[in-house]
Parts: sequence; structure tokens; C-alpha cells
Amino acid sequence: MLSEVKSIFALFPFWGSFAWEDIKTTYRRTLFGVLWITLTFLAFLSVKLLIFKPLQSSAGIGLFTIYLALGFAIWQYIATVLSSSNTFLSFENWIRNDTIPIAGYPIVVLLRCQFNFVFQVFAVLIIISFFGVQFSWAMLTLIPAYIILVIMSYFTLLFFGVISLRYRDIAQVVQTFTRMGFFLSPVFWMPENMGPLMKYLWWNPAAHFIWIFRDPVMYGIIPYDSWIFVLTVTAITTIAAIVSYRVYRRQLVFWF
Repeated sequence: MLSEVKSIFALFPFWGSFAWEDIKTTYRRTLFGVLWITLTFLAFLSVKLLIFKPLQSSAGIGLFTIYLALGFAIWQYIATVLSSSNTFLSFENWIRNDTIPIAGYPIVVLLRCQFNFVFQVFAVLIIISFFGVQFSWAMLTLIPAYIILVIMSYFTLLFFGVISLRYRDIAQVVQTFTRMGFFLSPVFWMPENMGPLMKYLWWNPAAHFIWIFRDPVMYGIIPYDSWIFVLTVTAITTIAAIVSYRVYRRQLVFWF
């Protein structure tokens, strides 16, 4: 297992090139190129702001715009990762005909997600700068928050990649719950407005990933309870991914 991990890291330039070629193919011969990621994000954000702002009449337009932008950016990233849960299917020819470590292919998907995320964050930074958010020391926690998000994303892709290859309905189930998750996550609604329902919505992992990014930026606080929740979920996902991969890695090639 250790030798495989070393091989995966040694092949990182390959994973990066693989992801970059896919991105270039997607935006080839378009007028704005990769800026379409930012433009699309801003367009969707504008529509959601127009629809959901009247439901949050107590929040000012600036506050709610920042609130929605941060929540939507993190949720969009989470949804992109989850919608790629059939991780290995697009790499069938490579996995069948090459000896490259299979656990490295989720890195390609992960890099694509990171690329999109960077351009969405660029849009969020424009919004934050426009409305003049003040710096706070709590914002420094965004660095470990991002690291945890990346770790969680990789092992989520690995775990669902294994089980969805064996049970093809898993990817459809994940995508269905992902669509529902948008409304169950604090993207456009505020916890104080949800009443008794909030004690159930609190158990949504996506909510806590949103809060560890949003609270330091908007309120200058560190949500310690969300950090405990996020670290616990990440640890469980990591263990589940490693165990499932170690048990089934020799069988994956036969499941296509």
C-alpha cells in the first residue's frame, strides 16, 4: 500500500496533465474560455439572489449577497464532487490497459473540481471586495478548512468510486440526494429562521462545511462545533475509503 501511495505522488504531473487536457477540451474555441466558470457562477448567483432575497427580508442586500455567494460557492463545489461519484467509469480504458495505481484516478477528478472552484472563488472575492468585508484573524482558519475540504473530497471520490463501480445505482442515488441537499443546506436560508426544523438540518454535513468557510468571513468567528463535526465526518470517510479500496482494489478491473 505504501509503495502505491509513493507511485501516486510520483505521477502527480501525469494527473495534472490529464485533468488539464480535459479542461482545455471543454472550453476549446469558446470566446471567454475558462472565464465561463466565473460568468456562469455569477449568473446563477444573480438569479438565486432575485428569487431568495424576498424570503430573507430581515437581511440587508449586501449581507445576503455575501451570505449567498459563500454558501453557493461551497455547495457548488460539494455538489460537483458528489456528482462525480462514478469516479472510475470514465477511466475504463486506462484502468484495463495500464498498471497505473487505480487510487490515483480520483486525483484527476479532484483537480478538475479544484479548477472550477478557483474561478468561483474569484467571483466570491469580487463580491466580498465590493461590499467591503473587514479582515479578521478567524479568516486564517480558511486555510486548514480548504485542506480538510480537499482531503474529504479525495476520499469521497475514492469511496463512491469503488462502491458505485460495483453497484451502478449508487451514483444515481448520490446524485438524487445531492439535488435535494441544496434545499437542506444553509445556502439561501438562515438557521435562525428555520425554527424547530433546524435541530434536524444541523446533521447535514454540507452545512458544517459551509459554516467553517462562511462564519470566519462574515462574522469573524470560528464555528468550533462545525469543525468537530467536519473532522469526524472526514475521518470516517477516510477510513471507509481506505478499507473499501484495500478490500476490492484487485477486483475493480473486473467490474466494468
